[in-house]
Amino acid sequence: GYVHGLAHGLGLEVHESPSFYPYPGNTARLEPGTVFTLEPGLYYETKGYGVRIEDVYYCDADGRFGSMSTFAKDLVLPVAQ
Repeated sequence: GYVHGLAHGLGLEVHESPSFYPYPGNTARLEPGTVFTLEPGLYYETKGYGVRIEDVYYCDADGRFGSMSTFAKDLVLPVAQ
């Protein structure tokens, strides 16, 4: 499988700074007031499927983090018979 970026800022644009992508020299940091996504993903091109879970978080003025996502994360897998 392959992975993609882990997180990015969220604001007036869907994808904005900071960006948390695995490339050399990325020094992105979360600052107070930042709203960002956290979206781990894993894809299998040869099998034709993958999964990504995207949640939205914020960093408050004191540097604490909170979730803005309320969607349940129940995993349902079809079973071939």
